[in-house]
Parts: sequence; C-alpha cells; structure tokens
Amino acid sequence: MIDQPWFLAVLDTRPSEFEDYHYSVCFINQSDTVIDQLTYTVSGQIKAYHHPISAEETRELGELKPHYVVEIEHVPKKGFIGDLTYSFDITTEGKKETLHFFIPKQLTGAAFSLYDLPIVHQRGYFFLGEPNF
Repeated sequence: MIDQPWFLAVLDTRPSEFEDYHYSVCFINQSDTVIDQLTYTVSGQIKAYHHPISAEETRELGELKPHYVVEIEHVPKKGFIGDLTYSFDITTEGKKETLHFFIPKQLTGAAFSLYDLPIVHQRGYFFLGEPNF
C-alpha cells in the first residue's frame, strides 16, 4: 500500500471518549533498517486577531528500530487549526536524509486509509515525505 520506507500518520487515539478525543501524530519506519538518529522540526502558522503567528519546535528522538512506530505528539480533536510542516532528519548507515511532511489545516484533503496502515495496524491519515520543499 505505502511503498516508501518512512511515512507520517495521524491516528485516532480515543474515538470512544469524545471529550478527551485526541489524534496521535506518529512517524513510522517500515523499512528493514535501523534509523541511527531521528530528529524533527515542526513548524506552522495561524492567524490570530488578523495577524500571522508562527511557531517552530525541534526534538531529537534518537534511534528507531526497523518496523517500528514512534508517537511524536498528541493533538486535540480540533487542534489542527493551521497548516503544519514536519521536517525529519533521518540518519541511517552514516547517511543523512531530510524529508518534509505537510499536514493541512483541519486535515482537509488529507489521504485517509481504507485499510489498516502498515506497522500500526489501524486506519488513519497518512502523509508521504518530500525530499525538497
């Protein structure tokens, strides 16, 4: 279904608990290779009181095993109030690669899987990385 070694997914974490309903943003390594170092930066912009507000945060996640998922953050049900870009630096076997994943405001137009996603074994939104933005 997804032929790239790495992808980003937004999954329902508590669909039965409406008040505490959150999404989990997850990075999935479906390759046979260990990621030696995984770092990401999330950035976005919203409008508040007719003024743009930008934010950016970087986190270092360390090593990620093959066929493994790492949950990078929880987002409230109505939390995707602006477009977000996740930029991942992925180091494997001494090579560094950067991939960018774009999550649109309110997940509008995002691809939703009809079948369970690899590794996480549940349905959700999935995003493929772009090497250049």
